[in-house]
Amino acid sequence: MTDALPPDAPQTQPTMRLSLRIVLIASLTLNLAVVGLIGGALMSGRDQPGRLGGFDVNLGPFARALSPEDRRAIGMELRNRPDFGPSARVSRRAALDGFLTALEADPFDPDSVRAMFDVQRDRALRGMGAGQEVLLARIVRMTTAKRAEFAARLRTELDDGHQR
Repeated sequence: MTDALPPDAPQTQPTMRLSLRIVLIASLTLNLAVVGLIGGALMSGRDQPGRLGGFDVNLGPFARALSPEDRRAIGMELRNRPDFGPSARVSRRAALDGFLTALEADPFDPDSVRAMFDVQRDRALRGMGAGQEVLLARIVRMTTAKRAEFAARLRTELDDGHQR
C-alpha cells in the first residue's frame, strides 16, 4: 500500500503553520520597531536622555551618564554618518515595502522573509557598531577628569537601574 496521490490529484505546496507565520510577523514587527525607534531617536536631534526622542534608546545608561554636550555631539556625529542619514531612511522604507510584498505573496515564501531578517539584523548591528565607535571616540577625547565624572555618573545610573 502506498501513500502516493493519484495522477489527477491537485498538487499542493506545503504551507507554513499559522502560528509560525504569526511569530515571524510579530518578530519582524518588533525588530523593525526597535530599529525605527533607534534610528528616529538618533536623527531627532534631541539631547534629553531617557526619552524616545533622545539617542540613548540604544546606549541606555551610557547615554544618560554623558553630559548634555557629549550627547549632542554624539548625536550630531551619528546624524552625519551615511548609515543614519536620509539614504538610510529610504533603504529602511524599501525594506519595509519588500516585507509587505512578501507577506502578501501567495504562496508565502519564508526564505525571502528570513533573508530580510538577515539584512535587518546586519543593519542593526552596523548601527550599534557605529554608536559604539562614536561613543568611544568621544570618551577618548575626554580629559582624565571628564572620564572620571562620566564613570561616576555611569556608576550612579547602573546602581539606580538595579533599584528600578
